[in-house]
Order: sequence, then structure tokens, then C-alpha cells
Amino acid sequence: MLDREGPEALSFRAVARELGMTVGALSRYFRNLADLEDEVAAEIMSELRPLEAGKDLREQLLRLGMDWLRINRAHPYLLKIHGTASAAAVARHIGQGIKVMVQAGTDFERALTIYSTVTSLAYAWGAQVAHQGSAAQQALISRAFTEEVGELAPRMMTLAATDAESFHRRSFLMVIDG
Repeated sequence: MLDREGPEALSFRAVARELGMTVGALSRYFRNLADLEDEVAAEIMSELRPLEAGKDLREQLLRLGMDWLRINRAHPYLLKIHGTASAAAVARHIGQGIKVMVQAGTDFERALTIYSTVTSLAYAWGAQVAHQGSAAQQALISRAFTEEVGELAPRMMTLAATDAESFHRRSFLMVIDG
């Protein structure tokens, strides 16, 4: 329902109707709409596969970035419904991932920086794609951006015109490799 109609359309009554139950029955499982949204966010976050000790860390971090990018593109409303349950799921993933990196010989500060940068880039790119407006509005933004970056614009446009997935993969690898 969130993917179809967005978080603005979500209400206890709408969810109960979607599930074919009463609002009272739904409230037995969730105290309020925020709790329901947070559990949905936690479920979405569970799609992130944990890093595993003894496996190729570089490939796992690349997979983390690409998975997180996919999740953010598919669910652009995710931060709007984020709460304590989903924060706990994210914290577990971060803690487990950093432990695996430290066990593999990466110092703590570098491990935290790599994890944070990869996931932040994935979120930003996912949100950017999900929030693109009309073609006319994008053209105006692109023109303003081009005017501001001057001589860098042709090189940036060349990169932007390449296959987005390969660009994102290469960018994540640059971050991961240091």
C-alpha cells in the first residue's frame, strides 16, 4: 500500500480495509500508525543482507551499496516512516558489519567511514532518482547546475550519461578501496 499510494494515504482505517479487518483488530497488533509504519520500515530494512566473516569483504560491501540503493529507489518514503524498530534493525546491521570488517583487519574508524559513506551515497542516489520531477523541471535544474559547475559540466554529463548501475558500482568501489 505504501509503494502504491505513498505514506500520505496511509491510515489505520485504510490499512484495516486493505487487510479486510476492523480498526480494532488492527490496533491489537499496533498501538498507532507510527508503530505500524516503523514495523514496515524494519521489514524493508531486513532485506539488507548482513556481511559475513571469511567472505570477500569488498564484494559484500559493494553488494551492500547496491542493495541499499535498490531499497531506497523502491521505497523512497522509507525515512518518513523510520522509528525505533527500524532504527534497531539498522543499528544491528551496522554493528554486525563493522565487527566483520574489524575482524578482517580493517581499523574501526575506517570500517565505520566505509560503511557510512557507502550507505549514505546509496540513500542519496536512491532518493534522487525517486524524487525526480517533470522533465521540464529537471531540464531547468540541469541547466542551473551546468552554469554553476562551468568547465566541469561536460565531464560530469559524460559520467551521468553512462549506465547508472556501472557508475554506482565503480563509485562504491572507489569508496571501499579507499
